[in-house]
This record gives sequence, C-alpha cells and structure tokens, in this order.
Amino acid sequence: MSSTTTTIRPRRGKRDKAPRRPIHRNPKSSDQTGPEALLPSFIGVAILICAIMAKMGFRGRASVAGIDLGTTNSVICVQQLEKGVGKIECIPDEFGNVIVPSVVSFSSSSTIVGRAAKELIESHPLSTIYQAKRVLGRPFTDPSVQQFQNEVEFVLRENDDGGVVFHVGNHQHQTITPVQVGSKVVKHLLQMTNRYLGHENVKSAVICVPAKFDAQQRQATVQAFREAGVAVQRILEEPAAAALAYGLHHKDGVDFILVYDFGGGTLDVSLLQVSGDGFVDVMGSDGDDQLGGADFDAAIAHYWLQQHPSVVERVHRHLPHMEPSDLPCLQEYPLCTASSFHTLGEQLKIQLSSLSTNATSVQAQCLGLEHDVEHIACSSLRPITLELTPALYAHIVQPLLDRSVAPIHRLLHDFQLTSHDIDEVVMVGGTTRMPQIRQLVQEALLHSKVNTHIDPDITVAYGAASVID
Repeated sequence: MSSTTTTIRPRRGKRDKAPRRPIHRNPKSSDQTGPEALLPSFIGVAILICAIMAKMGFRGRASVAGIDLGTTNSVICVQQLEKGVGKIECIPDEFGNVIVPSVVSFSSSSTIVGRAAKELIESHPLSTIYQAKRVLGRPFTDPSVQQFQNEVEFVLRENDDGGVVFHVGNHQHQTITPVQVGSKVVKHLLQMTNRYLGHENVKSAVICVPAKFDAQQRQATVQAFREAGVAVQRILEEPAAAALAYGLHHKDGVDFILVYDFGGGTLDVSLLQVSGDGFVDVMGSDGDDQLGGADFDAAIAHYWLQQHPSVVERVHRHLPHMEPSDLPCLQEYPLCTASSFHTLGEQLKIQLSSLSTNATSVQAQCLGLEHDVEHIACSSLRPITLELTPALYAHIVQPLLDRSVAPIHRLLHDFQLTSHDIDEVVMVGGTTRMPQIRQLVQEALLHSKVNTHIDPDITVAYGAASVID
C-alpha cells in the first residue's frame, strides 16, 4: 500500500464588507446632462448584448480546464464563469462524444488522434499507439513494459535515458515517446475546446494523476501537458477529484469515503477522510498497477489466440509488408491479429454487460489466412467467428475479478477499519460499468448503493474543473 495525503481546501468566502457611509447628494445633481447621465443607458445596452450572446450560445471566457489524461480515454471539462462554482461543462469531440480515446495513429503524411485513431487500431496495428499511459514515466526495465509489449503489435524499445520509446510504422522509422503521445492527446483536447467555446483562452489546467503515481510518473505527466502548451495550474489526485465531483465534502455525516477507480490501465482504491471544515484528505491508497479494463480485453484475446494460433501467426508475418488500404475487405472485417482480438474483445465485453436475458452469446468476426500465401489478398482471407458466452467470459476473467476486490480488504485492514466505517463509495473509471465489478464492490463494502450517477469516465475531469479558482 502506498500512503499519501492531499488536502483540498474549500473555497474562501468573500470578506464581509464594511458598512458604507451614507452619501449626501446634491438635489441638483439629478439634472446632470454630461456623460454621467448616459451611464444607465450604456449599462442597459451591455446587459442586452450579454443576453443576446447567451441566447446565441456564448459560453464565457473560461481560461482554465480540468483534464483527465487517462490510459484508455481522456476528458476535458471547463467551468462557466459564475459566482462560486459555476456550471461545469465537459467538451465533446467532433463526433459529439465527451469521452475521447487516448489513441494516436501515425502515417507518412498525418497524425490522427482520438476516436478516428482508435478505429485504425485493427487495420494499422503497427502505427497506432494506445494505452501509452501504462508505461508513462516507467523505466524500460519495469516488468509492466514487457507485459505491455506482449499485448500490442507496435514495438517498444529502450531509449538513451533508459525509458521507453515506441517504434511505429511498417518499417519502424518513426519513433515517439509516451510523453509525446500524451502531449498529442492533450493538444487534441484543446483543439476540441477552442472549437466548441469559440475562443482560445484555455491555456492552463488542473490535471489529475493516480494516487499511486511516483515522482517520475507525475513529472512525465506534467511534461506531456507542457509540451502541449498547457500550463499546469494544479495537480490533483484522481480520488480527491472524484469525491469533489459528487460534492461529498459538503455532505452531512460523511467521514470516510472510499474511491474505487478502475480504469483501462490500473486499479486504484483510495481512502479519503472529510474533516469538519470541509477539507478532504487522501489518507492512503492501494491497488493493482497491472490490472485494468484492458486486462479483461487481453484475457479474452489470449483465449482466442489459443484457439487460432496458426491463423494469427500467418497474418502477423505479412503485417510489415502490407498496406491495409489495398484490401477493401478490411472495411467490413479486421484482420485476425492480437490487436484486433483486443478491440473485438472490448466490444463483446461491453455487449455482454447489456446482454438481454434471452441471448446466449455474442459474436464478432475477423479475417485470417487458412494457408500460407506469398501475398495477402481478399480472396485468400476467410472469416473467423469469435464467440463469447456469459459463462465462458466469467470463467476467463475470474482471476481478474478476484484481484479486483483484494485492494479493498487490504486498505481497510491497514487502517483498522471495517466496511461499516465507510460512509460513501464512489465508482470511477469505465471498468466500473461492468455489472460483476459493481456487485463485488457492493458485497465487499456492504453498500446497497454506490455513487455512480456521474459518468464514471468523466468523474475525475468533472471534479478537477470544480476546484478551478
């Protein structure tokens, strides 16, 4: 367990103003005909203009954003300018989605970021980088780096500083670091914000980092924002941001809060305490740096790899020498690769979460090679059906489910608390959408209800935006 303390102080109220002395006016002053007489008219015109602009959608001049640079997805939120905490608005991308995939795809002529880049993972697995935060700020010798390399097609190498660098493209001529990947995602978030708000005033941000991040990982995160041209106004730990998003520091009778943050790359469980004056202290955290939603996808992918090893191996041998754009059949189905198994696994995992009681399975298809060929063509590819039933999925991910509740028990034990001491539970991260995860947390903490009404993918950025001064 790593223990850390972060104090979030409530906003200071405005000072009480001293009573104003009575002003004795000259009765004749009401007959003024100078510029002072026009002041009420100017004020009236200004109010009218503001009302018209508001009706037209003008959203103020916010200059600071709350940003969650996530492993799988990222979110940016801004606070409208009002007295106290204004209305918080999370910014949508060009597709109307506020949840932006942390994915960057490279070609010889362009760089694509976000949802459009995610769609290229299956067809361009060698040049599309995703989940870079998993190795952000880590040395190349870290065990998680090798584990990550086993899950992706693009190549990881050690740079001169002992860190990680990605080699992208069919011939691996282009290199990029995890910090640079993060920087491109942040730039994309800013471009979305500028377009949506109609101005370029957002120059700084309150950013969030996992409570378990060490100094090197935090510094790498800050560097990603700086390279994107964003000044870091404040660094907020993600569990504190989540608690602030729900306003639990103002809620009566709340002493201990447990934040269960299960994202795409890591699982972080944090214990927060609220003091009488509204301070929020992160007392300690536990978790699993090698467990995230991506590992559930990977478990499915590994199962399929075991079922179709020769098919994937044949396709993999051709990847460095092929151009997916020359294969029109890939517009309908992806190739059978480790990367496509991950993305298809994610899709079927999501489908299973909302599976109707009458359905018995979900399916996806990819294109594989039945025999060795000199060059891949659509005529040499055949569809492979990948099927997943609820029972099979439960069997595949059972070891991950067991690991997902262990940090809760360790954290309570270390602070000599029981589940009855926890007043509020906050669920954060896209993996907490899984019904199995919510049920396990409820059972572990004896809570019939948990805080989930804010989208778990935007909770952290929402909370960061709420503390902007």
